Amino acid sequence: MRNNKTNMPSHFNVDERATLLALLDHGRQSLMPYDGAWKADWLLSDVTAPIWPLRTSESRFVNGAWRRVRVLHWRATLPDGSLLTDPENSYILGIAQRATFLVRFLSGFGIDSSLALEQWAARMKTLCQWLFLNEALFAPRTHAFSRVNTGAINDFFSSYISGGKSRLLQLPERCLRYFYEKALGREVQLSTDQRLFQIPPADTEAITAWLESENFYTRKNSSRDWNQRYIDRGLLADCLSCGWQEMKSDRMNSFLRQFEPELVQASSQLLLPINGFNTEYPGHWIRDIDTVFRTPVSFTHASAMLSTWKDLFRLKRHLPDALPPTEHIDLSAPKYMVAHKSSPVKHTPWVPLKTALQYTTEALRLLVTVGDVIVDFYIEALRAFSGLGLFNEQRDSSSVRRVKRDSRNDWIRRSVPDQLSELRISGWTTVFAAHSRNVHHLLRTAPALSDILQVLVGGVVVLIGITKPSRGSELRSLRRDCVRLVEGDGYWIEHKNRKANANDHLLNTSKPIPAVTARAISLLGRLGDALCELFSDNDSYAQESLFYLPTFRVTGTPNPRVLDSMAFIDCLDAFCDYVALPSDSHGRRWYVRPHELRKSFLITFFWCFKYSSLDAARWVAGHSSAEHVYAYIEANFPGEELPQIEAEYAAKQLRDWSSEEQSGEEENLDLLYSAVCDHFQVSNISLIGESELEDWLVIAFSKGIYRIEPYVSMAIYFDPPLANKIDPPFIV
Repeated sequence: MRNNKTNMPSHFNVDERATLLALLDHGRQSLMPYDGAWKADWLLSDVTAPIWPLRTSESRFVNGAWRRVRVLHWRATLPDGSLLTDPENSYILGIAQRATFLVRFLSGFGIDSSLALEQWAARMKTLCQWLFLNEALFAPRTHAFSRVNTGAINDFFSSYISGGKSRLLQLPERCLRYFYEKALGREVQLSTDQRLFQIPPADTEAITAWLESENFYTRKNSSRDWNQRYIDRGLLADCLSCGWQEMKSDRMNSFLRQFEPELVQASSQLLLPINGFNTEYPGHWIRDIDTVFRTPVSFTHASAMLSTWKDLFRLKRHLPDALPPTEHIDLSAPKYMVAHKSSPVKHTPWVPLKTALQYTTEALRLLVTVGDVIVDFYIEALRAFSGLGLFNEQRDSSSVRRVKRDSRNDWIRRSVPDQLSELRISGWTTVFAAHSRNVHHLLRTAPALSDILQVLVGGVVVLIGITKPSRGSELRSLRRDCVRLVEGDGYWIEHKNRKANANDHLLNTSKPIPAVTARAISLLGRLGDALCELFSDNDSYAQESLFYLPTFRVTGTPNPRVLDSMAFIDCLDAFCDYVALPSDSHGRRWYVRPHELRKSFLITFFWCFKYSSLDAARWVAGHSSAEHVYAYIEANFPGEELPQIEAEYAAKQLRDWSSEEQSGEEENLDLLYSAVCDHFQVSNISLIGESELEDWLVIAFSKGIYRIEPYVSMAIYFDPPLANKIDPPFIV
């Protein structure tokens, strides 16, 4: 330190000297191995624990215990049959845990949330499983990652990109070897990856018969024999010494579909989920089997896996004995494979305009005509049942429960308000308790009160999502007091921006919403207030949450809670099945999701107001750059629609530029102006007919001769308020 002071620039003042010394000290510390206590405020357990409870912005300490934490499980089945958490694997587990701790604790890794850490840890567990698959080469129990070299990493990415985790861990090959040995008594010949998905019919029949004899087939609900049978993934995973999660991937499902004749009979093209679906039809996201096994891993997943390897090697000085000499590791080949052999990123699908309008119309109809009455009647029923003692208690016998159930249903049928008569409410007991095939028909023709309330909640979510583009997690985290009325400016909604995340602390933002959306939100708030009062929930998070709602599809006490992501989606699905739009040619129905509604808002907004609306759309959606919004648009305007819009915009800018004799904000506009004049052999663009100019520009944009790219000044990132005042300029 004395040497630092001696060499200090003489013109530095006291503050500058202190800053320089602090920077030097920080740099020195960054070059030293970590020797801290392995504790952090986001980790609510010891670093060596087999289960990590991770604190988030939603975590609360209630009655002596942490609630709403994200849980990271270190248990993982290894190819040799042991678990990562077994005592004999303590060394490699400790390395994996310390590496995971460091990538969040240290700066510069970009892991700044519990979700990101959980995803990083999942990839780390995959790396450990791969080491054990090649145990003879790497000896991970004693050497961890220290024997990994460039060639091994190249092989890793070649397998991973071609077929994901299942291909990396050789699950189809291991599965076939097991099937052929047990069912046919011989070895299988595996010449190419494609043969894994094209087993000869005679062999398939023999394997299917053996699986039947060994009771490998099961169904989602044994009491509902219309559910197709499938191979028990857990049982098969035990036989192959792998985790059941790995056996449930889309690629493994497409491979095993060869031996699941009932599912093939239900659909020979679509990869129907093995555990069925709670909706009336398969969702629009269900892919065909052929596409699943032919498609490489996405660029997003491949680049994330590459980043995990890079992060691991950056920890060399902290874990010196567990990692190889990093100067000998060359990642140029994996970088090339990720860039050129992974499948391109696919943007969220755009809900067809007709579909979006139909769902929006039905949501509005429900809210405006019967929304308040449904909520009022539900609250009245809760108070009546509570006062009459009609909710089930733990000590109740089955006969007492049956009497209470009948009493609840009778009370509902006697008390239904006239305004709800057209809904034909059948009682309190959900129709989904019925052991029948036509529960979704009953949902539309004779719903229980709780069923129609669930439909209403789904409609409210649709209204919020279609009028204020939001991420699903942003919607679920809304507070009951999230709406405020600004005099002379209408309603505004306050929420947390999930993309503005620093150590699980989210920035708040406010955006305008229409009055009908504010009304929908207040409806849920009123229901939540009543539930808190009736069920005396002292959890502060529950008392604040907009989506503190009943547990739906139960026969007795609703036991309110803050909806998790699955319950949230169930409400949307119930609404879509209630509206009952027709299925497509593959028998799929469009079940909307918040991110799809968000995208539909942005694209529809752009369609109405063109390029001048891009910055407004960016701001409403909470994007940092208009480029993100424009990427949505480019990916979703088919055929000539986008070139036509681009041509209209460019023609307007050219004429404005000609009349004002200045380039304005659009870069390269003067070059385009010169090219147009040269082509039409005129000195001024005003001499070209409007339709003639636009037709020429449409052709030019369609052929890719010109393109429009938005860009935003970096000043916006350093002065966020400035972003709300600037229209994005464009590069032509």
